[in-house]
Amino acid sequence: AAAAMPTPEEVPAGCLLHMLLSLLLQQPPTSLYLLGLASCVHKWVQASAPAEQRLVASHPGFVRFVLERLLDPEPTEPQLQVFFDLLAELIKFNPPLMTTVQDALLDSSLAGGAASDLFISRLLDHPVDASILVQCIALTLAPEASPLRGMRALASLGLAPPEPVAAAAAGM
Repeated sequence: AAAAMPTPEEVPAGCLLHMLLSLLLQQPPTSLYLLGLASCVHKWVQASAPAEQRLVASHPGFVRFVLERLLDPEPTEPQLQVFFDLLAELIKFNPPLMTTVQDALLDSSLAGGAASDLFISRLLDHPVDASILVQCIALTLAPEASPLRGMRALASLGLAPPEPVAAAAAGM
């Protein structure tokens, strides 16, 4: 049997993932390292299992930090795409994390209580930068579109029976 994914409290402070997340969260919006570190975390979660997505998302302050970068009053040109892509891969095929992000957007302390409106505005005003996020939301809401990854992720979360996953794998 596979070992259980550690909780954020159980991850050693010296491990690479913990160091990347901690360094990323220390970066001010003008940091030369901000986008490079965010891209590293994006690649980490891009093909990760739901448990790893949850581990990254549960790092203290991580989801809020990502949303704050997306809601910056004057984001730099690549900043929106990098953070939309990171958020997309974080929630892909993981409805509970999509709910976590939704709850964070409704937090009255984020963007003066206007986070959800500002977020929707960013999506509408920057469709190219947000395209991967929109695609990942669609895939998450219709996981049967990706039977090998989507249904398997839902089954690992206990949100789908394992039988359709095995049938989909056999049919491919």
